Amino acid sequence: MRLNRDITLGKYFPGDSLVHRLDPRTKVITTAIILVTIFATQSWFGYATWGGLIIFLYRQSQIPGIVLLKNLRPFLYLFILTFLWHILFLSSEGKVLFALGPIQITYNALQTAIIYCLRIGMFIVFSSLLTLTTAPLEFTDAIEKMLAPLKQLKMPVHEFALMTSIAIRFIPTILDEAEKLYLAQHNRAARFNGTLRERVHALLALVVPL
Repeated sequence: MRLNRDITLGKYFPGDSLVHRLDPRTKVITTAIILVTIFATQSWFGYATWGGLIIFLYRQSQIPGIVLLKNLRPFLYLFILTFLWHILFLSSEGKVLFALGPIQITYNALQTAIIYCLRIGMFIVFSSLLTLTTAPLEFTDAIEKMLAPLKQLKMPVHEFALMTSIAIRFIPTILDEAEKLYLAQHNRAARFNGTLRERVHALLALVVPL
């Protein structure tokens, strides 16, 4: 189990690239716009463009490509579940590509499954890029400055910005603790790869302390 080493969301990767030097507010707003636009994209050309932008930004930010892959690895089961859910249960229209008894896989279902997996993957990658290239203090200041007008309404803007930053930066700490608990339970002969009942019992022993 290597969650803490695989998931980089919430971690800061020091650097002096153009992406690192961008105004944090610009990065936050741009990332938000990109994430919304990704979920509105329907064409393959659009997703190819987003993919090219990801490669360009990661190269410009001088972040190793392996980091990009590590971001996606822990979410493998989410991708598999999303793919199977869309391909088997949500769409039965279009040209049938494969049929086995009552199970039919259509072209539309396959296309939809791939699109949703791409959306999730790009959401993870772009979100990670924001935290990888923005120092915690800069991120907090950016949120506070963007929400500054709400101070006129007596909203606790500073507290909200600080809470948001801490929540994001606390992700690696939680994962680190989860890894320690996993190793401790594993040394106590917890069966994470046993029967379904054994795995549920082992996961409960892992989740409850967190």
